[in-house]
Amino acid sequence: MAFFSKKKSNSGSKKSGFASNKALQRALGDYQVPKFPAIAMKAMKLLRDDRVSLHSVAQVIMSDPGISSSMLTMVNSAANAMRHPVNSVPQAAALLGRSQVESLLVSVAVGRALPSKSQYHDMGEFWRTAGRRASVASGFAAKLHPTTQSTSYTAGLLQDMAVPLLMESKKNEYATLYLEWQCGDGDIAVEERNRYQWTHAEVAGWICEEWNLPESLVSAITTHHETSADASVAEPAVYLVSLIRRPDDSQGVEQLVEYAVANYNMSSDECMAIVTKGFEQGDETAKLFR
Repeated sequence: MAFFSKKKSNSGSKKSGFASNKALQRALGDYQVPKFPAIAMKAMKLLRDDRVSLHSVAQVIMSDPGISSSMLTMVNSAANAMRHPVNSVPQAAALLGRSQVESLLVSVAVGRALPSKSQYHDMGEFWRTAGRRASVASGFAAKLHPTTQSTSYTAGLLQDMAVPLLMESKKNEYATLYLEWQCGDGDIAVEERNRYQWTHAEVAGWICEEWNLPESLVSAITTHHETSADASVAEPAVYLVSLIRRPDDSQGVEQLVEYAVANYNMSSDECMAIVTKGFEQGDETAKLFR
């Protein structure tokens, strides 16, 4: 089976704040970028200051019961489950460390910021696809680049975060383009660039910059569709799950497995075990965002 045609581009390069803001405004038009939850923004700022204890960060997170509850549910989900149930945010922070706390916080906060309903897109299907990508990305990252497993999980979950916003902005025009990609065999990034001069990955990256999300996550999301002839621009796990277009995408899974076997010295059985487990865990994750 032929893979999508991929070309390395410079879309992963970080623009200045002014340039990215202007580009985002052109992409979304009159549609306003949702506000990132204030408590999450405050907690993220504290997480980046090593002088601030994790306990203090946890206290800030706890001031938003919705975020706290969702984070604890994610911590105790099948994808992230500890040996024993975690009952409080301070306990979770102590066990997970700064990187994983930030990853979970970003996931929950972005989920709250995105539209819960859309007349142009089935958000239940959106989150089911996202949850499956996240868990599968985590599984492949554990094998291929474990030090970035947390970022790969979050990037897998959020790589299409711009899609619901673009549908609200461009309505049926973009919804039709996206549906054709989901059901076809083309490269959505090529179609987007031909029509709009940007891709949904770039738009997502600009939104992440607007929200001041971690640069490593911005890069992973912005480049998730990009490969060159010899290596992925994105982390392997993040690129692999970008091949999954919808929840029950057997063709995308087949492409994922073929690519992993050909490029990362993995067996097809090993890949399918990661995919199967990831799909099961991802469906549980998706329930948190519906």
